[in-house]
Amino acid sequence: MASWSSANYPRVDRYDAWDAQLRSAYCGFALDRPFEPDFDAMTRARHADGLTVIDCVCGPFRASRARPDIGRDGREVFGIQLVLAGREELCIDGESIVLTQGDLLLWDSTRPITLCVREKLHKLSVVTPLTRFRHWLPTSWDRIPRRIPSGSNAANLLSAHMRSLHSYFLDDELGSGDALLEVSLGLVIDAIHRTSSQEPETLRGAQLARVKQFIDRNLDQSELSPALIAAANHISVRYLHWLFEPSGATVSQYVIQQRLLRCRRDLSIGMMRGRTITDIALSWGFRDATHFSRRFKQEFGQSAHDFRRQACNGAPNSEVNRVRPF
Repeated sequence: MASWSSANYPRVDRYDAWDAQLRSAYCGFALDRPFEPDFDAMTRARHADGLTVIDCVCGPFRASRARPDIGRDGREVFGIQLVLAGREELCIDGESIVLTQGDLLLWDSTRPITLCVREKLHKLSVVTPLTRFRHWLPTSWDRIPRRIPSGSNAANLLSAHMRSLHSYFLDDELGSGDALLEVSLGLVIDAIHRTSSQEPETLRGAQLARVKQFIDRNLDQSELSPALIAAANHISVRYLHWLFEPSGATVSQYVIQQRLLRCRRDLSIGMMRGRTITDIALSWGFRDATHFSRRFKQEFGQSAHDFRRQACNGAPNSEVNRVRPF
C-alpha cells in the first residue's frame, strides 16, 4: 500500500506535489490555484491485477481535464467514486453533476472534466483500465448515467461493496485483485441498469426485454435454440422472430453475439489464464472450438488467441473494442 500526504512537503510545494499525485493516482489534470494558501491532502492507495483502490481526503481546489490534456496524458481509465463526506461539483462532457455524502460517480478519462471542491472532501475510488469496463458494455459504455444518487437501491448495494473493498483491500491481506475487479464491475453494471431502467414504451418492447433476459440467463446452455426460447416464453417461433425484427438481428445472431461477448470478457481476465480457450468457449454454449474460433475472428477481427495475449499483456489494440451493435 502507498501512502501520500501533503504534510511531507514544504507549504510552498504542497500544491505542486498534489498536482503530481493526482496524475499518478487518477490521470492528468490542470490545476487552478487552491482556494486557501494552506492546502492539505492525503491519499492511501493499493494496486493489484488492474485494480486500484484509493482513499482520498483533500481540501478545497479546482481542476480541469480538457481535450489537450486528454491527448497528452493518453491514459484510458474508468473510475467509480463514493463520496464519504463533503461536496464536489463537476462538469463531465457538458453534464453538470453535484455530489454529496453517499453519492456515487462513474467517470472515464476520455471525457473533458472540470471539478471544484469547495469544502473538505473524503472519497473512495476504484480505478481500472477502461478496456475492462468496455468488455462489459461494448456498445453502450459511453452512454451510461454518471451519478448514482444516495439512498437508491443501486447506490446502497454499490456503496456497501466500496466500503468493504476499502477495508479489505487497503487494510487486510490481499487476495485476487482480478476477482475483486470483476465483482466491482458486475455491481456497477447492475447499478447502471437499475438507475437507467424505464418502463418499455410498447408491449413489443416489454416482451423483447423479457426474452433477452431469459437468453442472457441461459447462454451457457448449448441447446438454447429459437424453439426452446419461444416455448419457455410461451410464444410461437414466428412471434419470437417478429420481436427481433426492429433490432436488425435474428434471435440466433443475438445469442451468438452475447456468447462471444462473454467469451471475450473471460479471455481478458488474468485470473482466467488457467482455463483454455476451448474450455471458455464450451462453458458459454459453443459446441466446438472450430466454430467458436471462426465466429470470434469474424466478430472482433482477430483470433481469440491473439486477443487474449494482447489483453492480458496490456498491449494497445484498436480492434479490441470493435463490435457491431445489435
